[in-house]
Amino acid sequence: MVPLVAIEVPVGEPPAAVATMLEACSSALAEGRCVAADAETQTPTALAVVSWLGKDHLTARVEVGQRASSRSSVSWHRRDLNFASGDSISERWTAVGYTIATIVGEIAEGAASIDATRKQSSAEPERSSEPSQAPIARAQSRTSSRWLALGPLGLLDAERAHLGGSLAAGAPLAGSLGVEFTVSYIGSTRDDRGLAVSRWSFAGYLGLVGEDGQLFWRLLLGPVLERVGADVSRGQDADSGARWLPGISARISGGYAPSERVDLTLTAGAEQLSGATELRVEGRGVSRIPAQALTLGLSVGTRF
Repeated sequence: MVPLVAIEVPVGEPPAAVATMLEACSSALAEGRCVAADAETQTPTALAVVSWLGKDHLTARVEVGQRASSRSSVSWHRRDLNFASGDSISERWTAVGYTIATIVGEIAEGAASIDATRKQSSAEPERSSEPSQAPIARAQSRTSSRWLALGPLGLLDAERAHLGGSLAAGAPLAGSLGVEFTVSYIGSTRDDRGLAVSRWSFAGYLGLVGEDGQLFWRLLLGPVLERVGADVSRGQDADSGARWLPGISARISGGYAPSERVDLTLTAGAEQLSGATELRVEGRGVSRIPAQALTLGLSVGTRF
């Protein structure tokens, strides 16, 4: 079968630049041709996915998926290309096209070597089989995707249990930078004095994000605005109060991605508010909410 390489590019890229990439890719192939994935109706023998890390188009990520043989699973190969600001758009897309063709050629050479080894070591000739027509799925890069995560959250406190939940949404920026915004709620159990404490937190973060295969990590720092509240209930008598406090928060997250769209994340957080909160009932101090807090959370997220 003559190789047919379908290439996906981000929406909105200049048609002339895409055409330059397709021409460079086709000219560098030993045989076959490269086409735009959205314009080809035939089943491709290989799929290439091109994405740009950041809006400045200085780092291109090329991912190529191809079957090494008719009986094997899809093998994905990834390569990042770094450009200088003085490189023209045409030069960058031409380099992307050449890189795709190079990866396809390397995969083909590897497959030919494996087939030759199998034939030498086999006592009987292998029976030919029809190539699988199963579609090739896109291997999406996690650090170039936005994420949304939801899960339980706990506050580390020796006096009483604090449990709640957190919703986080984030996105990558240029290079290894990323942003994340979180909304969380943590409430405590009511103690023997009838006192319960609650915290609403709204935070924005900027920091480093990275990945290594199916593992990923984030190191984030940013401002937080927190509503610290408390209420006391004794029989029919009840009283409550709350105040808003600014502060700074840090989060360290690590996780595992069992699939392209699903993330499992463990997060540890620390925050420093502008002040502690003294709790008084009938003018008498009954408790104190410190300005510092440590949290631990587990979340399930998705990529889009």
